Amino acid sequence: MKSPLVLLVFVSVFILISSSYLASASSYYVEFNQVGDKIVVRESLNGLNSSYVDSNLLEETKIGYLFLKKMVFPADFDNATIKFNLDNGYVIGEDGAYPASYRVETDGQTIGLIWQLNNLKANEPIAIFVNIRDLRKGYTWVWILLGIIILIVVVYILFKYQKKRKTKNLDKHLLDEERKLLEELRKADRNEMWQRNIQQKLGLSKAKTSRLIRNLESRELVEKIPFGNTNKIVLK
Repeated sequence: MKSPLVLLVFVSVFILISSSYLASASSYYVEFNQVGDKIVVRESLNGLNSSYVDSNLLEETKIGYLFLKKMVFPADFDNATIKFNLDNGYVIGEDGAYPASYRVETDGQTIGLIWQLNNLKANEPIAIFVNIRDLRKGYTWVWILLGIIILIVVVYILFKYQKKRKTKNLDKHLLDEERKLLEELRKADRNEMWQRNIQQKLGLSKAKTSRLIRNLESRELVEKIPFGNTNKIVLK
């Protein structure tokens, strides 16, 4: 009979001491540290420290995570400090954080949000919310767009190089008049000229100009487009 009575007295004394200790608590500190998709929690109550890992405080989104924690204080506190440290490579999202009365500190690599609260009452709930953006996810479309632009530039450069190389190789097998005709087309606006203008530029007869154009057209170097009594010659 004595053992249950002793146990009851011990439990009562423990509860009394604990209640008395909490009632006298003046400061409270809690720190939430994001480590990937988990949160490492560190608490300090009147000099007593504790820490644990919670993998249920972060909700994954398309661009990062949402942190939401409902806090209920076990006693009255004169002041409380709540800190949330974002992992390296993460920033505060567009929706920011709540309560809005936080300040931001950074060491150049990571970002910390700090809430300084005063005159907190026991069992008074406070919600802490942080919208977290993963820089790697948030800018995926930028890398895709950059990749497309680079691909277009590379294809364009290769196209110009192949065209220039083809032109250079063909020029070796052209007559002087044919080479001069192509050069005039390259210098012309939109690489096109009227046939009579080509004839005047080169100082050739109508028949010879027609023969040169026909030869170049057969090699698919130019295109002849009929317009009434004359033709428009376009460089390919």
